[in-house]
Amino acid sequence: MNNSEPKDNFGRNLYWFTLIAALAALAISFCIPADAAPARSALRPLETEMLRIAQTAQGTTQPAQTGVRDVSWTELQQEIASNRGAIVIESSRGDHQTMRLPVVVSLGERAAVELRLPRQARAQSGRLWLTVQSDDGSKVSARATLLRGGQVVSLLSEEGGLFARAAAGVWLLRVEAAGYLSREQTVVLSDGGEQRLQLLLLRRSASPKVQLGSREIALAGALTFATGSTGLSGDSERILDEVVDLLIHHPEVTLLRVEHQADLSLSDVVLLEQQAIAVRDYLVQHGISPERVVASVVEGPRRTAAKIVLRLASAGDR
Repeated sequence: MNNSEPKDNFGRNLYWFTLIAALAALAISFCIPADAAPARSALRPLETEMLRIAQTAQGTTQPAQTGVRDVSWTELQQEIASNRGAIVIESSRGDHQTMRLPVVVSLGERAAVELRLPRQARAQSGRLWLTVQSDDGSKVSARATLLRGGQVVSLLSEEGGLFARAAAGVWLLRVEAAGYLSREQTVVLSDGGEQRLQLLLLRRSASPKVQLGSREIALAGALTFATGSTGLSGDSERILDEVVDLLIHHPEVTLLRVEHQADLSLSDVVLLEQQAIAVRDYLVQHGISPERVVASVVEGPRRTAAKIVLRLASAGDR
C-alpha cells in the first residue's frame, strides 16, 4: 500500500474545495425594469478553453462541456461553482433582448457580473375587420388572407366578422369562397388603428365567360362601351370580374396587355386609348397589381370593328 496516497487525496480535495469556494464568490445581477417578470437564464460552457480555471493541481486540463439548459436563480450559483470550464451566462425575457456574457473567474478572485437587457422595440400593428356578403345581400362563409412579401396572415372568424391583427403597412387582401369569384384588394393598416371593410362577392357562373389560352385570355363576348364614352357595359364588367378571378388563380400570368385593335384610319385613336385604359383601370381597381396590366392601341385589320384583346405577354414586352 502506498503511504503517500492519503496525502494526495487530501491535497486534491483541498484544491477542489478552494476552487468551488472561489467560484461561488461570483456575484451576478440581471438588470431589468422593476416591474418586469423574472428573466430566464441559461448557462453554456464555451466551446474553447478560455480559462486556466479548469486546470487540476497536477496540471491536467478538463475539456469544456457542451449543451444548454435552463436554470433557476438558485441553480445559477450552484452551476457556476460546479462548472469545470469557462461558461457563458445567458438571460432572456419576452419583451427584452437576450444577452450573453462570458464569465472569467480565477482562484481567489471575486467578480461582479452585470447583464443589462435592452427593451425590444414594440412592433407596430393594426387591426382589420372584414365582412363578406353576396351580391344579393346574404352572408358568405369566406376565407380571407393578408399577403405581403411572402408573409401570410389569415383572418379569423369572430362574432363581428373576420378579424386579423398584422404589422402596420400595405397588404394585399385576398378573399375566396366556394361558388364565388375571388377578390383581391390593397389595404393599408396604420399603427394602432382599426380598419373595417365590407366586400361583395359575385356568384361564379355555371358557364365561364373567360378561358386562359396560350397567347391570350379568350372572352365569350366582346367588351363594349357606352357610345362615344369610356363607360363599360354591365355585361363587360361581369366578364372582367371573371378575368380578375382568373388572374388571381394564375400568378404565372405576369403581364397582361390590354390591346384595343382597330382600323386606325377610320377610328378616334384618343377614344380607343381611353377605353383600353378604362379596362386596365377596372382590373386594377378590383385588386390586380398595376405592374401586371398595360394598355395600348394597335393597328387591326382594315375596315373591321374595334375590339379589345387581352393578350398574354412577358415583362420584356412592355
